[in-house]
Amino acid sequence: MDSLIQNILTLSGSESGLQLLQQKKLKDVNKLLSKNKSSLRNALESLDPLTHSLGYMSILNYVSNHTDLPNSPHFLQLTKIFLLNCDADQIQRDSFKFSNIAVRFGTMLFEQAPKFAILPLRNAINVLQRESPHLLTAVHPIFVLCCIKAQCYHAALPIVQRPVYEVHTAEKTPFDPKSNLLYHYYSASIFIAFRKHELALDCLQMALTAPSLALSEIQIESYKKYVLLSLYIHGRLVELPSFTCPSIYRHVAKLCEPYTSLAEAYAKGVLQLEECIQLHKDDFVKDENYGLVQQVLRRLVRRNIKNLTDTYITLSVDAIAEMAKTKDARQAEDYILSMIEEGGIFAKIDQQNGMVSFLGDDEDYATQEMISNLDTNIHDIMSFWRRVQQVNEEVSLDPKYINKTLKQNQNVDQEMLLAQQLSLADKDTQMPMFR
Repeated sequence: MDSLIQNILTLSGSESGLQLLQQKKLKDVNKLLSKNKSSLRNALESLDPLTHSLGYMSILNYVSNHTDLPNSPHFLQLTKIFLLNCDADQIQRDSFKFSNIAVRFGTMLFEQAPKFAILPLRNAINVLQRESPHLLTAVHPIFVLCCIKAQCYHAALPIVQRPVYEVHTAEKTPFDPKSNLLYHYYSASIFIAFRKHELALDCLQMALTAPSLALSEIQIESYKKYVLLSLYIHGRLVELPSFTCPSIYRHVAKLCEPYTSLAEAYAKGVLQLEECIQLHKDDFVKDENYGLVQQVLRRLVRRNIKNLTDTYITLSVDAIAEMAKTKDARQAEDYILSMIEEGGIFAKIDQQNGMVSFLGDDEDYATQEMISNLDTNIHDIMSFWRRVQQVNEEVSLDPKYINKTLKQNQNVDQEMLLAQQLSLADKDTQMPMFR
């Protein structure tokens, strides 16, 4: 054990030393560590997590993988210090171990002390994304989960808002299909918390359209929220894309009957929707979706009021309450005031006569804020287009893609040649027509 520590201390200072350390000195390190479990704590304390990141990571990875070793506050503290102060260059040499340490760290803490894990996990993501800020790693799901458990949604928002263009391969990180589903499901929860419903719907669609041979529990829960957000945003249940796996199409709706019933009731009106909500309230509460269900109900009432502006110029509050199916005129007035404040409708209320006058759109779109938003959106689209071009070029030059395309083209050419030969043979055997 002493010789291992000495090698780490000696070889960590140069590129050639790190290469030797990785390829030879740390190759079978687990056998040595298994015989010296009582010395692991002292070994870690004798190393600097920044200067000796590669060796430190190998020892810490062994600790995190063995449940027989105590998950004491001391080891958790050492892991936290390492995740916050490691050397990114050394980490890139074995990002699988680094990801594994971070995931284990978050898994041990998300139930009892999730807030303790947020900063270390966020730094771990930044280290893994050093070369590509749009890389999805195995640390993402557990990080977002810890933010949700700690109710620190603001800490996760910058991470989940970042577009994903790449995914770590299995050789570089312990990332699997389940991690992909969990990340998008948790991300949707973050966006819902910030009322960014369109982005949440996109995340849920990513989870539901992920390639899979069988329907998973994560996809079932994703579909429940997908139904609610579809109703909230579009006023109807939006069908899943045609490239969705058949297992989703065949089974998911049957397993989410309260939610499909809610979608049917939504199309019929407020009263039917309220009845459906009461009928399946226990299911919605159990799924922790009751708050979102209530938002869907309020959204339908607001949509009914919005539709009245297309038909009427002036209308009494009582008439609006009756047409929009609110409880009373007071509730209808509250809805109208809220929609005016948010810019959903343009209207004014005559309190004395109880009349509402619907107005035209008088918002000034030539403001600095609007121009800034437009400029940001244009830059985002241009950045995305450059990324699409880059991916297209990478795929076009990929040897596997080229070989597969050549084989397909050869098969097509052979089929066309055979078809031409058969066509000529048919002409030779045709009998002449009598004139």
